[in-house]
Amino acid sequence: MYFAAKHKDVKLAQDYADCIESESKRALIICDGIGEFEQSGIAAKIVVEQLINTATKDDFDIKLSIKEAQKEISQKNITGGTTLLSAIQSGKQSIDIHFLGNGGIIHLYGNFATNPYSDLPYRYAELMNPHVTPDGALIKHISFNSGELELDVSTLNMSFNSHTGDIILLFSDGISSLEEKAIMKTDDGELWRHENESIQFILKQLNNFLIREADGFTADGLNQFLEEVLISMKDGGMLEDDASLGIVLTENVINWYKSRKND
Repeated sequence: MYFAAKHKDVKLAQDYADCIESESKRALIICDGIGEFEQSGIAAKIVVEQLINTATKDDFDIKLSIKEAQKEISQKNITGGTTLLSAIQSGKQSIDIHFLGNGGIIHLYGNFATNPYSDLPYRYAELMNPHVTPDGALIKHISFNSGELELDVSTLNMSFNSHTGDIILLFSDGISSLEEKAIMKTDDGELWRHENESIQFILKQLNNFLIREADGFTADGLNQFLEEVLISMKDGGMLEDDASLGIVLTENVINWYKSRKND
């Protein structure tokens, strides 16, 4: 499996993301500081660093690590808070996903861009139901005033078994969040969900990258891809807020794209 994560300052410099690899385990952590608090960027960095320092240990406990991060935020009188997204390898072909707050996590197969109806790579599934009220207020977060309710993290275990490979994309709400994807009804009575432009851009660029780089694919190349995508989105006016992007990608994805060149 390959892991990568990057963040890009756009507005308040409150996002933070990092990735770590040990001999047997990989992890990525994304935090999006709560914009209404001036010191949320500091809180985001504290949480990322706490989880990065513990995520690849055999006795890793996500709830304990979150509590330790929140304790440090409180002890240092950091008047800020952050959301959390993480992916941590739990087996040879499995990961644990954790989230608090909003943002997005989607699952794709390696052949996600194969669409007989158009050139839009629509084939993905939402894995995250954001912790927000109907009017968009955060229910869960890690901050100086978080209690047990706010720190109660959601966890999913994903086992990868697709012959075309599996991809997990994680992103802060500077890119997209499910509550923004409104369902609309046309005059003809048809129901449509609004699709985020940024997600389609990322998926198109990911497909192009994998086609171009499959034969010489490297982990460094994947990190560079994320950096270039975020820069392109910022320069193209698609990001109105700080943004973080992470990816988990299995070897079968690379094999799938290699095989396509022989079609």
